[in-house]
Amino acid sequence: MPESANRDSARNAEALTPIVTGKRNSKRVSCLLRLEAVVPHRRGKELDTMSIQSSPTRKNAIVVGTLYIVASVAGVLAAFVFVGPVMNAPDYLASMAANAERVAAGALLEVVMAVAVAGIAIWLYPVLNKRGGALALSYVALRVLEAVTLLVFPFVLLLQLTVSQEMAGATASEAAMLGTMGTVLLSLNDWASLLGATIIFSTGALVLNYMLYRARLVPRFISIWGLIGAALYLAEGVAGLSGVIDMSVVETCSAPIAVNEIVLAVWLIVKGFNPAAFAEG
Repeated sequence: MPESANRDSARNAEALTPIVTGKRNSKRVSCLLRLEAVVPHRRGKELDTMSIQSSPTRKNAIVVGTLYIVASVAGVLAAFVFVGPVMNAPDYLASMAANAERVAAGALLEVVMAVAVAGIAIWLYPVLNKRGGALALSYVALRVLEAVTLLVFPFVLLLQLTVSQEMAGATASEAAMLGTMGTVLLSLNDWASLLGATIIFSTGALVLNYMLYRARLVPRFISIWGLIGAALYLAEGVAGLSGVIDMSVVETCSAPIAVNEIVLAVWLIVKGFNPAAFAEG
């Protein structure tokens, strides 16, 4: 009996071994399935991050976004901190003569803005050219033309500064002539602003945002916002050119497209262009 009992217990143990092993294996399989469900998700996120970082247009996006911010900051400082308060004085020529360093700094900032605008076009061209060569070239041409007209501002500003300094020791007749020259230069500045900083700029912004929208290079709400803002600014610029509305009204309509450019700049620096847009061909 003892031998038979031992045999029976051994047989029972052998019979139970597959069951226990099966339970352990099933637990292992379920753990593996859970890991397989989690790991691809993590790998997907890692691949998305790597695709953004390794995108061939990533450097272009960062440079373009940075140049947008540089141009915007330089333009705001020149218009509202350095040049604007001086030019808005009742006797702007006397105000310029008394604030020569401030005017010169504003002129330098306007040069920085013009260079940054041209740089935006240059760094955007390789990206846009892949999605539409003719339109990309048109955008570059418009931006370069805008940069050229923007360079009129510091040139005229320095001429006005010279006129204001000559007013100090001028006779009555000379002062009248210099005053006329100052008025002519002021009008030239206004016309350059209307043509370059309004009409040419907004036309270029329309081309850019149309290409961004069509190619899905950035989220479409940004490009749609840009299209609306640029169209509004262009319409106001044409109305100002024809004399329908005052120049001051035109400047207030620049807010939507100006904010849009800052949002676009931040997006390009942080996220870059959509890699899927290039994968789609």
